[in-house]
Amino acid sequence: LGRLRGGQRVDLVIAGRGGVPASGVDAVMLNVAALRPTAGGFLTVCPTGMAVPEVSNLNYDVGRNVPNLVVCKLGPDGGVSLVAHTLAPLRSSSTSLPPVRRRRPS
Repeated sequence: LGRLRGGQRVDLVIAGRGGVPASGVDAVMLNVAALRPTAGGFLTVCPTGMAVPEVSNLNYDVGRNVPNLVVCKLGPDGGVSLVAHTLAPLRSSSTSLPPVRRRRPS
């Protein structure tokens, strides 16, 4: 993805790419990493089309490469948003998850 600046939001379409089915996918697992960050900060991963929640999916320090496995629901367009809260180069890859089926109480 390259370098993201603090507050920058990048939307990635995941459904239909990289082996992820185009439909029938509720969530994906992303391997997200901050590589050689120039400042400490955090990254938020959320479904596209929604406000950025006040959560951190990846915390990083200056110069320290930090990976994290993130599970994120897909937005209506089949994508996720990455929001950097400081300057850090980021990488991600994805794996699809089957739809979650909820059991009804007996």
